[in-house]
Parts: sequence; C-alpha cells; structure tokens
Amino acid sequence: MSENIRVLGRLMTEAEMYDLGVPEHYTNVFRDVNDNNILCLKPLSDFPSNYPPIDKVLCLCSRLDAELNSIDEERVASILERRLFVFRPMQSKIEYYAYEQRLLPKGCSPDVLDERYVAVPCFDLPKLGLSVEEFHSCLKNAKALLVEPCISDETDDRPECVFAKIMASDGDSYDLYLYFNIISMAIRDGASKLLIEQPEYHRIKLDIEDSNNIIYDVDDNIIFIPAVLYDHYVERHRNDYIDAEEYLVSEPKDEQVVKQNIASEQEADKPSANLQQEAVAHKEEALVKEEGSILKKMKAAAKEMHLVYSDEDLINFYVSAHSSNLVVLAGMSGTGKSRLIKVYAKALGLDKYDGIKFISVSPAWTDDSDLLGYVDYKGNKYREAATELVTFLKRAAENRDKQYVICFDEMNLARVEHYFSSFLSILEDPETERQLVVYNRSLAGVLDNSNEFPATISLGDNVLFAGTVNIDESTFNFSDKVLDRANVIKLGMRPFTELKDVLEECCLSDRELQCLTDLHNMIRERNPKLGIGYRIIKQINSYINKIPEGVAFSRGNAFDRLIVQRIITKLRGSEEQLSMLIGKIDGNDKLVESDIMALLGKYKDVSEFTNVKLELKNKAKELMLYGYSV
Repeated sequence: MSENIRVLGRLMTEAEMYDLGVPEHYTNVFRDVNDNNILCLKPLSDFPSNYPPIDKVLCLCSRLDAELNSIDEERVASILERRLFVFRPMQSKIEYYAYEQRLLPKGCSPDVLDERYVAVPCFDLPKLGLSVEEFHSCLKNAKALLVEPCISDETDDRPECVFAKIMASDGDSYDLYLYFNIISMAIRDGASKLLIEQPEYHRIKLDIEDSNNIIYDVDDNIIFIPAVLYDHYVERHRNDYIDAEEYLVSEPKDEQVVKQNIASEQEADKPSANLQQEAVAHKEEALVKEEGSILKKMKAAAKEMHLVYSDEDLINFYVSAHSSNLVVLAGMSGTGKSRLIKVYAKALGLDKYDGIKFISVSPAWTDDSDLLGYVDYKGNKYREAATELVTFLKRAAENRDKQYVICFDEMNLARVEHYFSSFLSILEDPETERQLVVYNRSLAGVLDNSNEFPATISLGDNVLFAGTVNIDESTFNFSDKVLDRANVIKLGMRPFTELKDVLEECCLSDRELQCLTDLHNMIRERNPKLGIGYRIIKQINSYINKIPEGVAFSRGNAFDRLIVQRIITKLRGSEEQLSMLIGKIDGNDKLVESDIMALLGKYKDVSEFTNVKLELKNKAKELMLYGYSV
C-alpha cells in the first residue's frame, strides 16, 4: 500500500531553497497569512513510485508542536536545525504537506546525515513475542506478522531486504539482521506477510559500526538506512550467497515442495479481508503464548521474592496493565500490593534498565506541582519536583520500545484528583494526542533549562501508572473521576500454609499457620477492612526464629504474645462491629461469647492463649464502658 507511508526529512538550508528557485523573501521557516509558522522540509527518503518528483514538503508548526507557533521564525529554525522529521506526505493544491508528522528523538540522529535514505521494514521479535525459529517459520510459510511497517509494498517500491531486531546472546542487548531473498510481500490491515525461502541462509548481521548510521523509527516500524550502506549490504548478500543460490536453483526440487512454494506465494497476495482475519487469529495465539510466558515469569519472580499470589490475581494484573494506563491495587496493609508491581517489573525485565519508579505519596500534596515541579520566575528556571517524575517520563518518551512503570505508593494519602489532575485529563486521549504539559508552552525556549526540561512530554502506551491504596481512617476515598479511568484490583489472600514454600527458614508449623488463617478469615468476615496480612505472618515467623535457646520463654507463650502484639491491638471500632469477635463481660467479670476465644480453643495444642484472653477482656470492658475500642 502506498497511502500509509512515512518519509524522513529535515529542515531545508537557504542554499537548497535558492537552488529550487524559491523567491528570496521565503526562508526555510516563514509565516503564512494565517500567522502560522511553516517549515520547508527536504525529503531524505524516497516517495512511492506513483508520486511525482518532490523536492520540498511544507509542515505546519501548529500540527507539530503548538509552542513552535508562538515564537519567531529564526528561533524555530535554530531549534530544529539538526532535528529529523517523519511524516506522511499529502498533496494540497500545488504543494505537498506533512501530515501525522513527528520529531524523532535527538538520540536518533547520526553525527553526519546522508543525502538519501532507504525505508526498510523492521520486525521487533521480542515485542512480537517470537523466537528466531518462530520468525523463520512465519517467513517460510508466509504467515501474518502482527506489525504494519509504514512503507509501500507495491512491487516497484518494495525494498530488497527487511530488518529483524533479535535479542542478543547476553540477554540484555539486541542485534539487527537484514533478511534478503524476498519472494513476495503484503502489508495491510495491521499485519505483514513475507515469503522468504530458507531465511536462515539469507540474512546478514548489521555491523556494530554501521548501527550508528541508521535511523530507527520505532513508532512506524521502519529503519532508515543510508542508501550507500543499503547498496553495500545488498551487494554483500549477492556476493556471499551467489554460490548457495545457484545450488538452490540448479538442485531439482520435489514436486510437492514446488507446489507448496507456489501456494505460499499465492497466500501472501490474498485479499485483505483474509489477511485481517489471519492477523486477528495470530494475535490471539500470540497473546495466549505471551500471557502464559509472563505468568510463569511472574510466578517465578514472586517465589524468588518470597511472595505468594493466586494465578487469578497475577493474570488479572497483567491483563489490566495491558488494557489500561492506570491500575490501582487496593486492600488492607501487608497483602503484597507494592510487591506485586515489583514482581511484574522483574518478570518483564524492567529492573535491568531502571524502567520502574516508586513514588511515596505525601498527605501534604495539594496539586500537580508537588508531583511535576514549578517555574522559578526569579531564577528563570524550571524546578523539577523531588519525585524526579519528569526526568523518568522524558526517558520513557525517548525509548518507546521499552515498558516503563510508575507506582504511587499509598496513592490515596492525598486526594488523587488534585495532585494527579494533569494525568487524569489526558489518559483517555489517543496516544498521538497524549501530551503532558509540564509548564506553560509560551516559556519554551525562554527558560534557561528548557532544553533539558521540555514544556510538554508525550505519554506513550509504554507508560503504565500504578497505585497502591490502603482503606483506613488515614486515607481519602476515590472520586468517580479517578474510578472511571482506573482498573481497581482487590487482591485476594492465599492460605498462610502456602507461605511455607516461599519463606526463607519458615519455622511456623502447619497448625500455627492454619490457626492464623482461620483467625484472619473470621476477622475479615466481621469487618472486611481488618485482617492479617502476609507481612505480619513473616514478622511472626522472624520473631519465633530468633527466640534464644535455653530461656524460660516457650514457643506457645511467644505465639500467644505475638497475636496480642500484632493482631488484637488492631481490633478498633464500635461495639456493633466488634462485640461478637471480642466478646462480653458477664456478671462474674468473665469474658463470654467471644468468637476469637472459641476459635483459639480449637488450637490448645499450639498455645493456651492466656495473654490473648486477658487483652480481649480489656477490650470488652472498653466496649461496655465507652461503646468503642481503640
């Protein structure tokens, strides 16, 4: 298809404007009659063959960045002098204009630009969830790949090779390979089909020194390679594989193989409806495979971090993270909410490139300046907040091929709709329109550090905002504005006996763990906001592990005291809420009708629970005298 294409370009020089015979009063940046700044761009890559020769493309600054429309032409030219543009060209009357235009990140530009580049499709195998073997199978059998590079697939425009981004053997870096011998190619409907016979013999690894000269347009799945370098690799493939190709041509093929190859080539050129259906089928298959792999990695990471979660909670979090830009984990303290986000980050390898950031929310936060920062007008600088969130988001915008996670710990200690307001208003916008305003756009280029901190940052789908919330008297409830934009997950609790498989040096017996499980379930049944978290179980285990030998302090006594110190003290509330749990004081000053003591009576082999009974008796008196317990 030749409509959905992308062209590489840069700002024209005055000499190039003169060579085109443009009137002298026109510069490479000029204002039109509607007071818009217009850029004159020089195309650096070829247009499809059905386009006329095009030497110049006009670009409206208002479509690129509204800030560039509010400053003078010379300043715009200075800012964009060495920047690269990617755009879709469209004709309007006699001129060609840039649409869907973007500035590529500064790090994409080589030190020296070539005069001509070739747009080559790039298939990111880790992103597609494919191994090299699976990718080769797709090429051999003309199976749909779930990516649509923005190039023309017409026969006259088709490149002689494609790129594949493959995980290197060290597991941390990537290699780029060029694949040749393309028999057929179809790109449409969000998918691509290529037929390449024996791809393992028709590929060349891009040399490291050459990787510094290519331009990787991640969003459009294209690599712009200098034409000279492109011709070099095409010639290298012809020279390196000429003998192999002659052998393949001369070697008589089995009739069945010939029929299969003809069928595969015809398959690659089927109508778009079939390709779209196949793309959907492959997508579902890939998602199932990816989810299964991620689930295994998350379970392994949880076990390594001595945590336990249900498969349902792990899958729910993974799917929520991939279907929404805001996920909130709710529940009582100590249930592993923050740790689940770390498990997810570890499973995806985010910890290898600092792709996760935890921010502790302060109750004093009142607006987004506490999160983002503010403009120091006296010092003529933008002052980033202590959270360093802007720096993190800037890095995410420059690395769209990587996932980034931001976790707001105890998110509802302050009002979310106040300090998170800038994000709530844009999270539902399409990715191409999701611009976070850091400070007033009119100050771009005015502040001394505006080059370091831009006025706006693009938020891609590679950024996930997550939050943890505790529901207690110290927190605020969420408004509908927040709930409408978030997936709120309440984590379930697993039986504490499962902790024996993940805890280091677990000394708690099955009976002790079962006792704590039953006590937790009873408390939760009476009040869903109360209960026993995993953190408490780990601390009880650590306490008992450290009891010195040979002291007059029995294990049963320790277990009894720990239930008082870590669990009973948290039973706070009204008589109506707690009377059945705690019990009542009868006329003989005895504790009666206590559900907790009735339960603990079944575990006399664990402890006599003398201290628990005494503490419950004190709390029962508080309920009788004051109507509540603290």
